[in-house]
Amino acid sequence: MEPLLAYAFFLATAAGVGIYLTLRRYARRPSLWRAAALELGLEAVEESGGMLDGRAGPLRVRISHSGSREGTLFSIWGPAVPTDLVVWPETPDDRSPREREIEVGDAEFDSAARVEGSPAFAHAVLDGETRRLLRKLFRGAREEPERRCRMPSGRLEPGVLRVEIPDLALGVLGGGLPDPFVGDRGRLADALAASIALARRLAAPDDLARRIVENLKGEGVARVRRASLGVLVRDYPDDPATREALVAAREDPDADVRLRAAIALGPEGRDVLRALAAGEGADDDTTARAVAALEPDLTVDEAAGWLRSALRTRRVGTAEACTVALGRRGGPEAIALLGRVLAVETGDLARAAARALAMTGDPAAEEPLLRALAEGARDGDVRITAATALGHVGTAAAVGPLQEAAAGDAGMRRAARQAIAGIQSRLTGAEAGQLSLAAGGEGALTLAEDERGRVSVVGEEKAPLVPDRGQAAGRTR
Repeated sequence: MEPLLAYAFFLATAAGVGIYLTLRRYARRPSLWRAAALELGLEAVEESGGMLDGRAGPLRVRISHSGSREGTLFSIWGPAVPTDLVVWPETPDDRSPREREIEVGDAEFDSAARVEGSPAFAHAVLDGETRRLLRKLFRGAREEPERRCRMPSGRLEPGVLRVEIPDLALGVLGGGLPDPFVGDRGRLADALAASIALARRLAAPDDLARRIVENLKGEGVARVRRASLGVLVRDYPDDPATREALVAAREDPDADVRLRAAIALGPEGRDVLRALAAGEGADDDTTARAVAALEPDLTVDEAAGWLRSALRTRRVGTAEACTVALGRRGGPEAIALLGRVLAVETGDLARAAARALAMTGDPAAEEPLLRALAEGARDGDVRITAATALGHVGTAAAVGPLQEAAAGDAGMRRAARQAIAGIQSRLTGAEAGQLSLAAGGEGALTLAEDERGRVSVVGEEKAPLVPDRGQAAGRTR
């Protein structure tokens, strides 16, 4: 029994020592608080109810025992601390989406923090250095439990910044890189000074737009610059600060930032858009959007030149945007180039060329579409798109090939029948499904008067030279 008694005595002694040390730290904290307050020159310092209150300029500072961990809690509030912004740590167990959550564009920060409130306010106060300090502060909530007792933690609540400093954080982080909230000496005064400095960084500026513009000048993360420009354009479109930021962003090293600024500037951004459309330091998606933004002002020569360049470099998105521009411009040169793209390319590019040929509204676009329709080895989706396009530009000559194509699968059959209905409607003005007659030649339309209502092609001798809508009426399926 003696060994058991000895072991029990050891456990009791260890527990007693632990309790004693905890009580000693608890009793010692107020003296550390007073020393920190004195060193920092807090004003109107008062102690009551186990707390110490004071002032740092317009900020109110309260120092108390931490409720969640053994340590000290700083609560800082006042007119400068924002009431319409919430920033708290993103913990591994709390990743459910929130309706009002804001992402500022900094991947490291956005993965470490939840931000809610005004996007303009968030971009005004969460500059690069403030985000860095908050990331450091949030480590204490994100680390594994055994490490949390050694790291400061905090959060910004509406109107109040709260920072917890565990007792073990003081003095144990020395020897390595200094922690911004305990310094390299592990002193409570350093932690309090850093917390007050952070609260001041979070202060609400008088002019949100101007602060965002000033932040942009030193912002190193391109996605943050893009998001900040978006906030300025959306919330402060007529503010002189917004124009200043957009003009400066035309020279931004990030192509997407230049694109957004150029689009927002309108005519003043056309030169930037043209440089981007030509592929100047931009990826395919950005270049395609530049072409799309320029589309109302593009000439056929410009669109054709960029299309050829995009095809050489295999920038599919840009090439598709160029086909849209050519389709809307139309004309012999555009139709000829789109026809070559349809004949040579496959997949998305071929379908884009077929759709662009339909946009021209020109019967001259019929020939390349009929060639694509006739190529049985072509991708079925390309043939379906060509058939659909013929419904917009095809003549009576396209009816026969469309009927032959209708013998294919259900998708082709549906597209061919709809195209024939579109042709008859354009040629005679009849409603879709009514009989349409072409004036002479093979390919004239008639309706079989059977229970299936099929469309058929009749020879010249059966087609009247002058369409007679009163005489010819029927329905197709």
